[in-house]
Amino acid sequence: MAKKFLILSEIEKTKANQDCIIPFFSALSDKNLLKKKYNHNYDYINKYSSNEQLIIKDAKYLENIYEKVLVQLSKKLNLSHNKNFSLNFWRILIGPWLGMFIYIYFLKWKTIANIRNKNTLFKVKFYKFTKDFLIPKNMRDFTLFINSECWQQKIGQKICLHFFKNKNVINVKYLHQKKIVLKEQGTLKRSLLYLFNLIPFKKSNRYLILNSYLGFFRELFLNLKFLQFPSFVTYEKKFNSSKKNFSLRDEIKKNLKKNKLDKFANNLINDLTDEIPSTFLEDFHKLEKLSRKLNFPSSPKVIFSSNFRISTLVSYYIAKKKEDGAKLLIGQHGGLYGATLFSWFEKHEIKTCDKFLSWGWLEKSKKIKRLGILVKTKEINWNNKNKRILIFLRSRNKYPASFLSGTNTESYLNYSQHLSKFFNKVLPHIKKNFLLRLPPNFKVINQIKFFNDVKNLKFDNSPEMFSHLNKSILAINTTHSTPFLQIMSINFPNILILNGKDNPFKDKKSFKMLKKVKIYHDNFKSAANFLNSLDEPQKIFNWWYKNDTQNVVKNFCFNHAFKNENLIKDLKNIILEK
Repeated sequence: MAKKFLILSEIEKTKANQDCIIPFFSALSDKNLLKKKYNHNYDYINKYSSNEQLIIKDAKYLENIYEKVLVQLSKKLNLSHNKNFSLNFWRILIGPWLGMFIYIYFLKWKTIANIRNKNTLFKVKFYKFTKDFLIPKNMRDFTLFINSECWQQKIGQKICLHFFKNKNVINVKYLHQKKIVLKEQGTLKRSLLYLFNLIPFKKSNRYLILNSYLGFFRELFLNLKFLQFPSFVTYEKKFNSSKKNFSLRDEIKKNLKKNKLDKFANNLINDLTDEIPSTFLEDFHKLEKLSRKLNFPSSPKVIFSSNFRISTLVSYYIAKKKEDGAKLLIGQHGGLYGATLFSWFEKHEIKTCDKFLSWGWLEKSKKIKRLGILVKTKEINWNNKNKRILIFLRSRNKYPASFLSGTNTESYLNYSQHLSKFFNKVLPHIKKNFLLRLPPNFKVINQIKFFNDVKNLKFDNSPEMFSHLNKSILAINTTHSTPFLQIMSINFPNILILNGKDNPFKDKKSFKMLKKVKIYHDNFKSAANFLNSLDEPQKIFNWWYKNDTQNVVKNFCFNHAFKNENLIKDLKNIILEK
């Protein structure tokens, strides 16, 4: 029997007639290869469908490994840099990278293990990369690299080495090994931020409010209440990375392996240490030096931010100031927080902060405080003369990068097939009014390849959401995201369609109530049948504004999208709390 080739990424241009196996849906962009080459049973992410127990089991398993590695790695980094920082310092600084790397590695490991257990009659092409190829400098680099085929191929090859013999490997010279460049935002915005951050006196500010999700004017207003100018995240200054010290990395590897770990964890450590961003190791001194040049408060009492993990420089500053006694407040910055079955970043952020400001939900942790939805909303007057139905699509996370049930445990193939059936079942005279909205700046062509019956529909991916909503009679969300909560908070007619098998919730009570009044549908048939029944504006009005529906909307928003009319005042008081 002829041996097939195992395809690890799209670095290799697979042909329909090629004798191969594609175990990762992530490695597919060609719909024509789907039926012929993709093996649904191999791809581990598909095992999460209808399996809440497996999600919880894997989450606990990976969390346990993460904590063990974090503790030991923190000790080694303190020793290497002659520091005595707390575990929480390193959790803030390296935790996001470590948590994401472990989940990416785990999905690949489990998939390749499935193949190894079921079929050994294949070969793998190994592309020759230099040892230091695509080792990130910081978190910005890392988030860029993990979406590149070269990086995914490299990690896949490393995992294959733990399962397969050399006779299965064919070494291939890779001719296109070039540096991946991060695209910066517009020069004008970058220049304005640079000039604004030159304003003196910020070093003496007592509070740092950064990436708050409040928007420019509300963030400015909050700062002025403290009699200070606002600060904005600056672009990280470029510097040349030091030569990678693989002797140091090998030493860390040996140290981490002293713990009693299973096969997966041992091999994870073996490969993880080679991929540590250089600012955590060889360039740590440069990170310290750059942080002192930031025009941020020298001794802040409180730091409030809703999202800073993408910037290693800002993360270092915040971690260091928290070591020095500053309080850290983190605001919610996504729709799934407090609702989905498991969110790694939700748990991570609650652990690292002094207070976590939710958009409505509460849990046992005393750190969590209900503040209200932080992102901007805009009142929209429902107009029965409008015809447009605005549909919010989920972006394709080609390579899932964090353990988040729903978005990162639901295969995009399952999502697109489920939604395609919905489109197919909606009546033509209703469907012609659809405007399919993608997240801003996502390329439409890359997102719709696996959808059916959408060729004649209109698409939009512009930054402004509310202008389109103002021209719509109904909104449909296909993912539990920030737009869903924004629209719910302004009480605009809204439907949520999810594949219930792939999107488990921990707040089952709230979604059961949404389902009862036809706002939430956990299957495409129910959603399509209900939408087809709303064939007149008056029917939409009667459904949405009747007492039963409005009571459920009010209760849901209180728990997940609370619109706080005194948000700035309440936030100021929370910041001032001792």
